Amino acid sequence: MVILIIKEHGAMLRKKQERFYVTYSDPEMPSKERAAMEVEEIVIEGKTTITSGALDLLASYGIPLIYMPHGELRTIIHPFLVHGSVAVRRAQMIAYTNEKGVELANTIIQATLENKALLLEKVSARRKLTSQQEQIIE
Repeated sequence: MVILIIKEHGAMLRKKQERFYVTYSDPEMPSKERAAMEVEEIVIEGKTTITSGALDLLASYGIPLIYMPHGELRTIIHPFLVHGSVAVRRAQMIAYTNEKGVELANTIIQATLENKALLLEKVSARRKLTSQQEQIIE
């Protein structure tokens, strides 16, 4: 995950498909481009223009925006406060592409099987099955 920091005055943050695109008023400065899925948060330290498309992309991926001109914290826009399930969906998408997802699935399956075995033991104890009835079930 990447923290996108914009320090230069006159920068513009905009959306380009599912990517953040940063351009600068100084033609000498190269543009920056990052996939939204890679960005953990965006920190703006200079005077920057942000398009509504970029704000929409921030919200849809649950990416917080921190605005701190001259090193002084002014505001934090945190989409998780509005879209709580975005964080879950984002983590699920990331887990789908790596070993963590497989580990999580195995843990869920193991816990499910253990819970079902425990439930069957409790039901069996409550019904006080005789040995003849237990043999029929097996």
